Amino acid sequence: MAAHHLQSFDTWDERRTATHRVLNVCPCCDRSARVRWFQNTDLTLYRCRSCGVVYQDPQPDLQALLERSYNRDYFLSCRQQLPHQTEALRPRLAIVEKLLDAQKPTVLDVGSGVGAFMLAAQARGWRPTGLEPSSFAVRYCRERLGLAVTPGTLDQLVHFPHLFDVVNLNHVLEHFQYPQANLKRIKALLRPGGMLMLEVPREGKWASRFLHWLSASKNASRHPRPAFTIVHMCIFSPSSLRHLLERAGFMVERLWVESNAASPARFQERFGDSPPLGRALGRAAQLFQADVRVGLGNIIALARRPL
Repeated sequence: MAAHHLQSFDTWDERRTATHRVLNVCPCCDRSARVRWFQNTDLTLYRCRSCGVVYQDPQPDLQALLERSYNRDYFLSCRQQLPHQTEALRPRLAIVEKLLDAQKPTVLDVGSGVGAFMLAAQARGWRPTGLEPSSFAVRYCRERLGLAVTPGTLDQLVHFPHLFDVVNLNHVLEHFQYPQANLKRIKALLRPGGMLMLEVPREGKWASRFLHWLSASKNASRHPRPAFTIVHMCIFSPSSLRHLLERAGFMVERLWVESNAASPARFQERFGDSPPLGRALGRAAQLFQADVRVGLGNIIALARRPL
């Protein structure tokens, strides 16, 4: 296999290599018609002419990348955001409750991390179960928070004794190498009429291209990482995400875009050597949805498994 070089701007502390595989077709719709969207020394991105998804081709070895990027230090930093994240999730959970006909719904949180979503769900009387590949995050959730988290991934065919009322994917879908196949697995884990909660980074046309250009510059460490990092196999626009969900057999109930600034600290982290600028942009995003206005932010979708 050929080697693909990874730069330090994208969660890496030194230059490393990883084997990769060539797709030649869109991983979301299997069509080959595409246009090159962006290229630098780290990754080549294409936009599918059929469904509009932007995707990496070739794709690096995902397991090695995830183990390197989402390590103990990453999850330790996530713990500091737990109170804010759980509070921010409450309005979204309330929306789902209105769409469900279940009392104390069961929910599977795929990629549960250090348990922010599970804590928010538990506080509302939901019955959460987590699925998480990181052994550190699993131990933390079990031992520190008392949460029921199963180690593993959807690809490992983990068995659950019952179907779920809700499945949550919070910044997980973009990491899937086979998004459509994994969404069909998720649909099989939902009871008929059950809900999928989904959040992904938004691909923002000129704003995304500008951030990619910054990330490829000689002073990359002084600029924020783009939304499409080396660990993101795909990135979506609202229309391409809706198309993917419907193709996988879901009925989209609601889909909207909101700011990705969970707090000014989130922007401060992304701006590396320029924390004052990061804090200022974080506050602007919170107050004015500034990142949404320039075509970025996060896409939120609520989709139902048909009866």
